[in-house]
Amino acid sequence: MIIIMGLSFFLLFGVNSILAFIDASFSSAYVDNVSGQASISPESENSFTLFGSEALLVGEYLIPPVFDDYERLNDALNETTGEEELLSSTLPVVSSAAQLKTAGQSSARSLFGVDFDSYASFFPHVQLVHGSYPHPGTSGILIQKNLYDQFVERSGKDSLIGEPVTLTVAYESSFTIREVPLAGVYEYPVDDDLLNRVALVDADTARGLNGYVYGASETSVLEDSQQGLIDSSVDDLFASPQPDSAVTDETGSTASADGILSEIDSLFSNNESIAESARPVSNAWNFVLLRFAGRVSETRGVQRIDSLLAQKMPEIEHDVRDWRRSIGGNVLIVWFLRILINIGIIFVIVGASSVSMNAIVLSVLERKNEIGTMRAMGAPKSKVATLISYEVGIVILGSALLGIVLSVAGVGIVNSLQPRPDNYYLQLLFGGSSIRGQITSELLVFHIGAALLVSVISLIYPLKKILGLSPVRAMQ
Repeated sequence: MIIIMGLSFFLLFGVNSILAFIDASFSSAYVDNVSGQASISPESENSFTLFGSEALLVGEYLIPPVFDDYERLNDALNETTGEEELLSSTLPVVSSAAQLKTAGQSSARSLFGVDFDSYASFFPHVQLVHGSYPHPGTSGILIQKNLYDQFVERSGKDSLIGEPVTLTVAYESSFTIREVPLAGVYEYPVDDDLLNRVALVDADTARGLNGYVYGASETSVLEDSQQGLIDSSVDDLFASPQPDSAVTDETGSTASADGILSEIDSLFSNNESIAESARPVSNAWNFVLLRFAGRVSETRGVQRIDSLLAQKMPEIEHDVRDWRRSIGGNVLIVWFLRILINIGIIFVIVGASSVSMNAIVLSVLERKNEIGTMRAMGAPKSKVATLISYEVGIVILGSALLGIVLSVAGVGIVNSLQPRPDNYYLQLLFGGSSIRGQITSELLVFHIGAALLVSVISLIYPLKKILGLSPVRAMQ
């Protein structure tokens, strides 16, 4: 019994300490640099995180929905920063993804469309290495230092700041292309594979990539000469090997192929309706990141924000999530593993209590004559119960505490050795390239409390059994 109890708590405490370190590593990496403590997003049939859709669809890019009434949502959130003292700051974000290309180099990146002044204030730990944040109302992109160094080395240039960056995103049967200048280079204070794939871009560019643009509100009316350009056969443009050869369009007008192309380009570039349809929709946001004020916990803060929005915007459904659900992926896997481990603790408690209870019952029944004699000589039930409790405490609680102490020592050894798993996915799961554990007072209290619970449960039936016997019957 002592070996089973000690080994059980040794393993439980050790595994939980490793998972606690992984969770703390994810928290410091994401809460302080990319997600805040929680987020608000529109309700959707498909589940979206900050990094895109959680649906396992190959070859299809799903565009996240935008808020139906962001202005009203923003007003509701601003009220909580004053009277209710619930939020300290908020940050709206457009989530996108694109293939970026500059100086002959390309790479796929997750894009966060933000207001750069607000972003720098919300995430003060993000460090600007080269260049500067784009001014309000101007386009620009910031890439991370590791990617920038690769591009500089491969391009052979001394600097790429100011170089045009082409952003391409393909979805369904079409694609969108935007070109913005490389405004700066930044880096996060932590090295994380998920964070390393992020680039920052102005909000309007991200909106354009996601297709959040105004459609032409009215049908354009073309003049006869302009209609003739549209009706011209494409074959006419390539009918003659001479670029300035004359061709005749459907209206009977004669013009060169180069002239037709020039006029078509002028038609689309000067048409106000077409220009309006390509303009990004203002205040189109996918997420609002949250930081809670004072000592408001994440769980309590999420509940209060959810309740607040249900009261002030009951007709619009929002999804209020903590930082783990906002990020998804490995963060949720680790969290679920911790839940499963804690469920395992319950089963261990039940099993260990059952084994301990049976052992204690046998031990007590073997000494029932002795206990009966004590009762006959005037020993109260409380005295007998105290003696049995001391025995159980020494055996069960002592073995559990021994397992916890040995586990603490084992975690110390693991932290000093810092073993490195070779598997890439194990490195992602462990939140870094090495395995480490974290010992906290909360973890110690939780496992010691579990050991006390096992001791109490193990005592109930044996005490009821022996104290229910009369002294005369116990002495027989």
